[in-house]
Amino acid sequence: MFKLLIKAYRDLKEFFFDLQDLDDRRKKIWFILATSLSITLVLIIWFIHFNNFVSLNSNQNPISQGQSAQDESAPGAISEKTSSESFWSVFGRGFKISFKNIGGYFESLINNVAEQLKHWEDFSKNLFSKTNDFSSQGAQLNFVFKGLEPIPSTPLP
Repeated sequence: MFKLLIKAYRDLKEFFFDLQDLDDRRKKIWFILATSLSITLVLIIWFIHFNNFVSLNSNQNPISQGQSAQDESAPGAISEKTSSESFWSVFGRGFKISFKNIGGYFESLINNVAEQLKHWEDFSKNLFSKTNDFSSQGAQLNFVFKGLEPIPSTPLP
């Protein structure tokens, strides 16, 4: 058994040394495969843990032990139907609630944009309906200082 572990360790070490000598394209492929495998493994363990956690908590409810809730319409009340929940039922309910909330946010965003467009329309009507009420002078008066002597021009070499 111990010899088998030492052999597996040496083979793994040799595999990583060989991996270092590969070209960048193959290194990226191995990196993506290892990362995908790690993420998948973590998600599977998390789903199993969460599913066990949900079923464990639903089995400890007072309703599932034969006691009745005082007010089943209260937000924290749990009905008989939900005493044996799984991860996917909780996930589905959370998904529906989340999308309902996101829909409300988008609705308020659209209403705010429509209101701002109305204000912009009123502002632009007032802005573009005005006429010039200031006078501009011709270009010959720009940058002319009265009372100063003119500076003679100097030719460059």
